[in-house]
Amino acid sequence: MERHLALFAKRRDGTVMMEHCRAVIEQTGLWPKDFPPPVVPPELLAVWDWYWELRRAAEAGREGPGPLKFSEILAWARLKRLRLNASELRWLTVLDAAFLAKVRRDSVRVK
Repeated sequence: MERHLALFAKRRDGTVMMEHCRAVIEQTGLWPKDFPPPVVPPELLAVWDWYWELRRAAEAGREGPGPLKFSEILAWARLKRLRLNASELRWLTVLDAAFLAKVRRDSVRVK
């Protein structure tokens, strides 16, 4: 997970590694060799994809990204016609907590 979260950490130049990775993929069709792709257990691939879809749609405030709200998750699930079970909902909140902790650590380092 740490490797995937590093994709979204702010770098000194203000960009994030994911921007670089997307540019390389668009130009070459391949993941950049200089940054290893994230490894996700097969059992969590759907939840992993859901989380990043939710996170991309989330708004950020002046202090950076805030936590995903249950109301946002449930509204998203309704739009997608998904019936999340308790375990999937818990994984989404665990992933979000890890992401926000990483963002906070990185923002302290950059300042």
